[in-house]
Amino acid sequence: MRTESYTWSIYGPAPANPACKVIANITDDEHSPLQWQEELEGRRKQEALVIIREDIATANATGSFSQSTINEHLRWYWRTIKPSGRSRWDVILDENGSPLPNPCEDVPAPPPDPRNVSVSLTDSVLRLEFRGQRFSMILEGSIPPAA
Repeated sequence: MRTESYTWSIYGPAPANPACKVIANITDDEHSPLQWQEELEGRRKQEALVIIREDIATANATGSFSQSTINEHLRWYWRTIKPSGRSRWDVILDENGSPLPNPCEDVPAPPPDPRNVSVSLTDSVLRLEFRGQRFSMILEGSIPPAA
């Protein structure tokens, strides 16, 4: 079985001047080695960030996270969502113990998924085909010119 969890890390000389990366922590019983990490880019990175941001919101609202120290002097920690453990992120706390804004949040929003589009068709026909246990649906039509 393959599982993935995600890490959003601040690294570099100090959190005030960060570099950020998103890592997939992968476990696969049918792979050698059984565990490895991949730095994510592009769509996979954006999809992982959606999961991590959801977990951050849940953790902040419910307190359902564990926390480990990276640098106590800088109040720099990492948090892991509980109980799933599906994501981990770095957090820097203010003097009162509240999270400061995430310095990695300048990550641009993911581009729209090209698979999710709306198209208007004219003169369209939906054809259903059965071949033994196979079933196909074919939609044909004309896309009208843009106005």
